Amino acid sequence: MKERLSFRPDGSSDSQWREQRGPRPGRQERDAIKRGERPFWRGQSEAGPAAGPQGASQGGPPASPQPRYPRQERADYGHRPPPARRDDGGYRQEAPRPSDQRPARPFQPRQNEGLAPEPRPPSKFSAPPTGPRPFYDRFAQGRPIRAKSAAKPPRPQPVESEADEDDDVIADETPVAPKASKAAAKSKPAKKVSRENRIPRSAKSTYQGPAPTETQKTVPELVARIIKKAGTEVAADLALRQELKRRRTISQEAAAQVSRGVFRHFRWLGWLNKDAEPELQMAQANGLEEAFRTRPNEITDAELRAKAVPAWTWDVLSADAQWLRALQTEPQLWLRARPGHRDALAAKLNVTRPGPLPDSLVYDGGENLFKNRAFQSGEFEIQDLGSQAVGLLCAPEPGQFWWDACAGEGGKTLHLADLMQGKGLVYASDRAEWRLERLRMRASRAQCFNFRAVTWQGGSKPPTKTAFDGILVDAPCSGLGTWSRNPHARWTTTPKDVTELAVLQRSLLENVAPSLKPGGRLFYAVCTLTRAETTEVADAFTAQHPEFEPLPMVNPFAPDSAPSAQLTFWPQQTAGNGMFVAAWRKKAAEPTLPSA
Repeated sequence: MKERLSFRPDGSSDSQWREQRGPRPGRQERDAIKRGERPFWRGQSEAGPAAGPQGASQGGPPASPQPRYPRQERADYGHRPPPARRDDGGYRQEAPRPSDQRPARPFQPRQNEGLAPEPRPPSKFSAPPTGPRPFYDRFAQGRPIRAKSAAKPPRPQPVESEADEDDDVIADETPVAPKASKAAAKSKPAKKVSRENRIPRSAKSTYQGPAPTETQKTVPELVARIIKKAGTEVAADLALRQELKRRRTISQEAAAQVSRGVFRHFRWLGWLNKDAEPELQMAQANGLEEAFRTRPNEITDAELRAKAVPAWTWDVLSADAQWLRALQTEPQLWLRARPGHRDALAAKLNVTRPGPLPDSLVYDGGENLFKNRAFQSGEFEIQDLGSQAVGLLCAPEPGQFWWDACAGEGGKTLHLADLMQGKGLVYASDRAEWRLERLRMRASRAQCFNFRAVTWQGGSKPPTKTAFDGILVDAPCSGLGTWSRNPHARWTTTPKDVTELAVLQRSLLENVAPSLKPGGRLFYAVCTLTRAETTEVADAFTAQHPEFEPLPMVNPFAPDSAPSAQLTFWPQQTAGNGMFVAAWRKKAAEPTLPSA
């Protein structure tokens, strides 16, 4: 290996200089150097700077090591050794120390050892304390502070005289019973009492049972807070999600109780006393729910018609008492398995029952399904039975090109993609980007990739110029079909909403119709039951578009019934949300004959 050029005065090379310098110190030696207990380099002589240039000119390290610094000698320079200088030969030499020429100072005790220091004279910035100051005066005079005296014996506790209960006679001279020794305490161990069953000292005389648990305290508080927060601007389900998200430590059982308590309150709001306290209203709602479940005939149809829904409901739809009783029943939780995997999923969950549709299941368990491994791996979706029926009516074929115009969070989009067996493409559009982001998350979990999510504001310009084989318009609606699952919407929806949404639904159908291929199918679905949003919209579109012909459909809940171009799914018939579906087929273009 070629050595690099040296610029040292003695002309030595790097290897020679390393031999002269000696090996580098290790970690312990470096720490000792920092503390000032060793010289900087091993092999330095005791002569110090006197042998610096001479030793360097002779070549080679100094002969003997330098002794360590005693603590008393180091006191002259602090905690580090004196500064060093570099001579011409490259050695690290020490500066002369006063401790090398004079002996160490003998130890001398401080004067006035054990006495308090002299008081500092007061300055203009700090005035001495005023008033009686026995401690300060004793400290200033240099006298030692007297040690604390022994603890005084405890004062006898006042004992009420037993002569007369009305007399407040205090016996100050009554001796105090001595405490039991540790050995006696160990010989008679106290019986352990759980924290829940422990009786407070202040309430022993009025003890009424075990103390309420954390769940019993949290649930009423959260229910009352969510009910107070829910209104016309904030939906109850949104307020519920926000509160449960803040309480991440709440148990699953308590969260389920809070959810049931909130929706039960709005389900029986027409019977509750609005001036009562929230706790009393919750107790009243629980009693009504239990009475309706065990003795449903005690609540008459007339009472349900007057209190279960707002009065304007009967102006926009025609329904019987069975629909009202279905609204007052707690809804079921429906699952949709991947096509052909319903039996395997039912065996894995073990708390389900098969539903009326091919891939539907009713979940009867209490587990949080969002944390279930089968759900996280995309083996099933949580989807209402009415929405599953819409996907089955569309019946897309593999390799087709479909458009879910109002996709929302993508429940029906994923169903269409599953029915297409991953072949073809589904365009999913919505006006809200955050909904499309949730759609992408759900599709990633379900391992569904034959879709494309785009933003569409509902205008006349479609998301793509390519014509579609099928279009599904799951239009925004008043949601009267979901009043069983979302009872808070009963008291926030108005007739004005029904009128405005009907105009929007007609506009959406008009804007998507030109994007359909000849022979393609158009489906219109809403989760409401009002006439203005269902049959009137479908009849108006049929009258204004003669190029579309009504497409008869078979009711999936009643396969033996006659096909119809308009189907209505009532909650009392399907045990799901109320839905309305209408279908059309675009006529093929008639061939034009060439002119003669």
